[in-house]
Amino acid sequence: MNEVFELVKDQLFKMEKDKSWFAGIAGAVAIAVPQWVFSDTWTFSHTVLIVLLLVVLVLDWITGRMLAERSEVVRKKTEIVIDSLIRDGLIFLVCGICYGIDFLIGTHSIIFTVFTTAFIYHNLSSFVANATVLGWEKNYPMWLFSFILKWLHDEVYAKMDKYFPERKDDQNE
Repeated sequence: MNEVFELVKDQLFKMEKDKSWFAGIAGAVAIAVPQWVFSDTWTFSHTVLIVLLLVVLVLDWITGRMLAERSEVVRKKTEIVIDSLIRDGLIFLVCGICYGIDFLIGTHSIIFTVFTTAFIYHNLSSFVANATVLGWEKNYPMWLFSFILKWLHDEVYAKMDKYFPERKDDQNE
């Protein structure tokens, strides 16, 4: 059980480091104008946010898996996949809890929107960093994500260091 709490804690600390909370708050503010945010019932817009989160998580998982397969360093074990599934399941659980908290304290969908948007941004950042490390900018219009790429230098270097530390050593020489 401690491992589960450590996974959630690590995820939340990473989100603090890459400022995902600001994106979540900005997303909530940008989305707060529509009426569904003030709805006490589940709407189609809630479903769209959850589906968007699912799509971003799947894209991040695919690119992360591709990096792991190319890496000689990262363990290629079932544990990694299970940890990823647990982490992603916990993300959806947190979103559900936030929806429940909104219902209980009468904040409609504000907390749900902040957390869900923050998770979307955080995992979109990870996906874009993975895609950059994979060299996808040669084949795909990565410029579409240029608003994220400006903030991702540290994330890209962290992924390079994690998956390909030998490349980082070669660049420093």
